[in-house]
Amino acid sequence: MAKGLVVPEWVEKRIVSIHIKHPKWKIKEIHNELLIELKKQDPSLPKNWPGISTVQKLLASVHKKEKEQPEDLLSRPWSMGTLKIYPLPPDTIPYVLEVWNLHYKLRNFKPTFIPFSIREAIWVSRLCYVIKDDIKKLSMTATIYAEDEEISENLGHTHLNTLELDSDLVNPG
Repeated sequence: MAKGLVVPEWVEKRIVSIHIKHPKWKIKEIHNELLIELKKQDPSLPKNWPGISTVQKLLASVHKKEKEQPEDLLSRPWSMGTLKIYPLPPDTIPYVLEVWNLHYKLRNFKPTFIPFSIREAIWVSRLCYVIKDDIKKLSMTATIYAEDEEISENLGHTHLNTLELDSDLVNPG
Protein backbone atom coordinates (compact mmCIF):
# COMPACT_ATOMS: atom_id res chain seq x y z
CA MET A 1 0.00 0.00 0.00
CA ALA A 2 1.33 3.43 -0.97
CA LYS A 3 2.29 5.91 1.74
CA GLY A 4 1.49 9.61 1.52
CA LEU A 5 0.20 11.55 -1.45
CA VAL A 6 0.12 10.02 -4.90
CA VAL A 7 2.68 11.67 -7.16
CA PRO A 8 0.86 13.09 -10.20
CA GLU A 9 2.26 12.89 -13.72
CA TRP A 10 3.16 16.59 -13.81
CA VAL A 11 5.50 16.08 -10.82
CA GLU A 12 7.06 13.03 -12.49
CA LYS A 13 7.63 15.19 -15.58
CA ARG A 14 9.35 17.85 -13.44
CA ILE A 15 11.66 15.20 -11.96
CA VAL A 16 12.63 13.93 -15.41
CA SER A 17 12.98 17.49 -16.70
CA ILE A 18 15.44 18.35 -13.94
CA HIS A 19 17.35 15.13 -14.69
CA ILE A 20 17.54 15.98 -18.41
CA LYS A 21 18.77 19.52 -17.71
CA HIS A 22 21.30 18.32 -15.13
CA PRO A 23 22.31 14.78 -16.16
CA LYS A 24 25.31 14.67 -13.81
CA TRP A 25 23.37 15.64 -10.70
CA LYS A 26 22.94 13.08 -7.94
CA ILE A 27 19.47 12.07 -6.69
CA LYS A 28 19.74 14.36 -3.66
CA GLU A 29 20.46 17.41 -5.84
CA ILE A 30 17.52 16.61 -8.14
CA HIS A 31 15.29 16.08 -5.11
CA ASN A 32 16.34 19.40 -3.56
CA GLU A 33 15.73 21.29 -6.81
CA LEU A 34 12.31 19.63 -7.14
CA LEU A 35 11.34 20.60 -3.58
CA ILE A 36 12.35 24.22 -4.22
CA GLU A 37 10.30 24.36 -7.42
CA LEU A 38 7.26 22.72 -5.84
CA LYS A 39 7.35 25.03 -2.79
CA LYS A 40 7.44 28.08 -5.08
CA GLN A 41 4.47 26.69 -6.99
CA ASP A 42 2.42 25.64 -3.94
CA PRO A 43 3.70 26.51 -0.44
CA SER A 44 0.98 24.35 1.14
CA LEU A 45 2.54 21.08 -0.09
CA PRO A 46 3.98 18.80 2.62
CA LYS A 47 7.58 19.67 3.57
CA ASN A 48 9.56 16.86 1.90
CA TRP A 49 6.98 15.70 -0.64
CA PRO A 50 7.63 13.74 -2.72
CA GLY A 51 10.20 11.78 -0.80
CA ILE A 52 13.68 11.12 -2.07
CA SER A 53 12.84 7.42 -2.52
CA THR A 54 10.07 8.38 -4.98
CA VAL A 55 12.56 10.41 -7.03
CA GLN A 56 15.09 7.57 -6.82
CA LYS A 57 12.57 4.94 -8.03
CA LEU A 58 11.36 7.08 -10.90
CA LEU A 59 14.88 7.90 -12.08
CA ALA A 60 15.92 4.25 -11.74
CA SER A 61 13.21 3.33 -14.26
CA VAL A 62 14.28 6.23 -16.50
CA HIS A 63 17.93 5.07 -16.37
CA LYS A 64 16.82 1.53 -17.20
CA LYS A 65 14.90 2.78 -20.25
CA GLU A 66 17.89 4.92 -21.30
CA LYS A 67 20.14 1.83 -21.24
CA GLU A 68 17.63 -0.30 -23.16
CA GLN A 69 16.97 2.28 -25.86
CA PRO A 70 19.44 3.35 -28.51
CA GLU A 71 20.86 6.86 -28.39
CA ASP A 72 18.23 9.58 -28.85
CA LEU A 73 19.27 10.89 -32.26
CA LEU A 74 16.69 13.69 -32.09
CA SER A 75 18.67 15.29 -29.25
CA ARG A 76 21.68 15.78 -31.50
CA PRO A 77 22.42 19.30 -32.79
CA TRP A 78 20.44 20.39 -35.85
CA SER A 79 22.13 21.64 -39.02
CA MET A 80 21.11 21.82 -42.68
CA GLY A 81 22.94 18.51 -43.12
CA THR A 82 20.49 16.74 -40.81
CA LEU A 83 17.74 17.38 -43.39
CA LYS A 84 19.05 14.36 -45.32
CA ILE A 85 17.91 12.03 -42.51
CA TYR A 86 15.23 14.26 -40.91
CA PRO A 87 13.62 16.19 -43.77
CA LEU A 88 11.43 19.20 -43.03
CA PRO A 89 8.97 20.86 -45.41
CA PRO A 90 11.04 23.29 -47.53
CA ASP A 91 8.72 26.23 -46.80
CA THR A 92 9.43 25.90 -43.05
CA ILE A 93 13.23 26.02 -43.38
CA PRO A 94 13.42 29.85 -43.18
CA TYR A 95 11.63 29.71 -39.80
CA VAL A 96 13.91 26.94 -38.57
CA LEU A 97 17.00 28.92 -39.61
CA GLU A 98 15.70 32.06 -37.92
CA VAL A 99 15.01 30.20 -34.66
CA TRP A 100 18.36 28.38 -34.94
CA ASN A 101 20.13 31.75 -35.27
CA LEU A 102 18.19 33.24 -32.34
CA HIS A 103 18.89 30.15 -30.27
CA TYR A 104 22.64 30.54 -30.70
CA LYS A 105 22.53 34.27 -29.96
CA LEU A 106 20.56 33.72 -26.75
CA ARG A 107 22.17 30.54 -25.44
CA ASN A 108 25.75 30.71 -26.67
CA PHE A 109 26.94 32.93 -23.84
CA LYS A 110 25.66 30.68 -21.06
CA PRO A 111 27.99 28.15 -19.41
CA THR A 112 25.30 25.46 -19.69
CA PHE A 113 24.86 25.90 -23.45
CA ILE A 114 22.55 23.31 -25.01
CA PRO A 115 22.67 23.08 -28.82
CA PHE A 116 19.53 23.59 -30.95
CA SER A 117 18.37 20.02 -31.41
CA ILE A 118 16.85 18.15 -34.33
CA ARG A 119 13.79 17.63 -32.14
CA GLU A 120 13.44 21.40 -31.64
CA ALA A 121 13.83 22.01 -35.39
CA ILE A 122 11.03 19.54 -36.08
CA TRP A 123 8.78 21.34 -33.59
CA VAL A 124 9.63 24.74 -35.11
CA SER A 125 8.64 23.29 -38.47
CA ARG A 126 5.34 22.01 -37.04
CA LEU A 127 4.48 25.24 -35.21
CA CYS A 128 5.82 27.95 -37.54
CA TYR A 129 2.48 28.73 -39.18
CA VAL A 130 0.68 28.84 -35.84
CA ILE A 131 3.25 31.25 -34.33
CA LYS A 132 4.62 32.99 -37.41
CA ASP A 133 4.92 36.61 -36.29
CA ASP A 134 7.01 36.18 -33.13
CA ILE A 135 10.28 34.26 -33.56
CA LYS A 136 11.14 34.40 -29.83
CA LYS A 137 7.75 32.91 -28.94
CA LEU A 138 8.12 30.29 -31.69
CA SER A 139 11.54 29.36 -30.32
CA MET A 140 10.34 29.11 -26.71
CA THR A 141 7.21 27.16 -27.66
CA ALA A 142 9.10 24.68 -29.86
CA THR A 143 11.60 24.13 -27.03
CA ILE A 144 8.78 23.46 -24.57
CA TYR A 145 7.14 20.95 -26.93
CA ALA A 146 10.51 19.27 -27.60
CA GLU A 147 11.25 19.01 -23.87
CA ASP A 148 7.77 17.60 -23.18
CA GLU A 149 8.25 15.01 -25.93
CA GLU A 150 11.64 13.94 -24.55
CA ILE A 151 10.27 13.75 -20.99
CA SER A 152 7.32 11.63 -22.13
CA GLU A 153 9.68 9.26 -23.92
CA ASN A 154 11.86 8.99 -20.80
CA LEU A 155 8.77 8.14 -18.75
CA GLY A 156 7.93 5.38 -21.23
CA HIS A 157 4.73 6.98 -22.53
CA THR A 158 3.60 5.64 -25.88
CA HIS A 159 1.46 8.72 -26.57
CA LEU A 160 2.55 12.35 -26.34
CA ASN A 161 -0.20 14.29 -24.60
CA THR A 162 0.18 17.99 -25.41
CA LEU A 163 -3.35 19.12 -24.52
CA GLU A 164 -2.17 21.72 -21.99
CA LEU A 165 0.43 23.10 -24.38
CA ASP A 166 -2.09 23.10 -27.24
CA SER A 167 -4.62 25.04 -25.19
CA ASP A 168 -1.95 27.72 -24.63
CA LEU A 169 -1.60 28.01 -28.41
CA VAL A 170 -5.33 28.51 -28.84
CA ASN A 171 -5.86 30.65 -25.73
CA PRO A 172 -2.64 32.58 -25.06
CA GLY A 173 -2.39 34.52 -21.86
